[in-house]
Amino acid sequence: MHLNKTFQDIMLLIVVWVFFTFKVCCGIELEGYFTLNGWHNYSVISSMPGILSTRSVGLKWIFSHCAISCLQYRECHSYYICKINDKHMCLLSFLFDEDISQNGILQCRVYRFKGECDSDAIYNRYSGTCVKCSPNCECKDCQDIRLIHGDVTGQHSLKIDGRTVPAWCDMDADDGGWLIIQRRLDGSLNFYRGWSDYKTGFGNPSGEYWLGLENLYSLTSEGGYDLRIDMEYNSQSFYVLYSDFTIAPESDNYRMSYSLFKAGNTDNDLSWHNGQPFTTFDRDNDANEEKYDDPNCAVAFYGAWWYAGCHNSNLNGHYGNTSFGKGINWNHVTGYYASLSRVEMKIRKQQGS
Repeated sequence: MHLNKTFQDIMLLIVVWVFFTFKVCCGIELEGYFTLNGWHNYSVISSMPGILSTRSVGLKWIFSHCAISCLQYRECHSYYICKINDKHMCLLSFLFDEDISQNGILQCRVYRFKGECDSDAIYNRYSGTCVKCSPNCECKDCQDIRLIHGDVTGQHSLKIDGRTVPAWCDMDADDGGWLIIQRRLDGSLNFYRGWSDYKTGFGNPSGEYWLGLENLYSLTSEGGYDLRIDMEYNSQSFYVLYSDFTIAPESDNYRMSYSLFKAGNTDNDLSWHNGQPFTTFDRDNDANEEKYDDPNCAVAFYGAWWYAGCHNSNLNGHYGNTSFGKGINWNHVTGYYASLSRVEMKIRKQQGS
């Protein structure tokens, strides 16, 4: 009994010390009530060991436990104290600055680290920076997302020229920070579309998807973006990497250009298309002299692309099509009579840009 009482006294001292230290030195701040579902891509926060704890011993114990647990993970930006069925629950969040406008059945208090920031900023433990625009930060690309939210692969909202654009950020490939601009997975989405669709974008960022040429123009008009293309064929992975990827305005038919083929484990089948305008079945801008099945390359090869006359690559072609040139072709991988099983095009701001 005496030992148990001593242990409780020690725990209480630890709780008081932790609370005082965090409150004074690190500036934990209590901010409102939050729901636990519906953030970003509707994913569960985390199932890592030690992240979820329920105890009936009361709020003081769970508070100190949660705070210490959060400090152990550099990616943890905030933690939540929730009460359900008379037990307190600790949840660590690796998503910085959650949507505070939501309400749900399970409500929680959230604690964030203020660090050495001014009163109008929140400390991002991933980047070591004070984010002053929180909680309404406007992100233009996935490098902005990384600074504010940390390395969280998934769906995020971007602000591009005043437009709210749902997009997918890849924080895993090649050091992360990539914005997915095109994805082909399973043929569930029709990519044989007209100019208007390719201009504005279509699909779902979590599945098959095209970001939109107007968005690409807005993003790359200031320059300084790399383009990476990841491909799969016959259970093998291929990639290519380009620097200074840009898209011209619609007045120049969204002409595509890059300056350098930087790396890859297959040949450069985008070279013929460098400097070419975009073509769809209802907007013929290509230089097709062979005519093939049709003078419009998009019609002849069942796609939409920066065709020359016509293509070495056709990444918006017909999924699974094995007719000459009509599939999702990358010539040095598939040839013209096969189709990639998966492809992702993604861009990232170059370092220093």
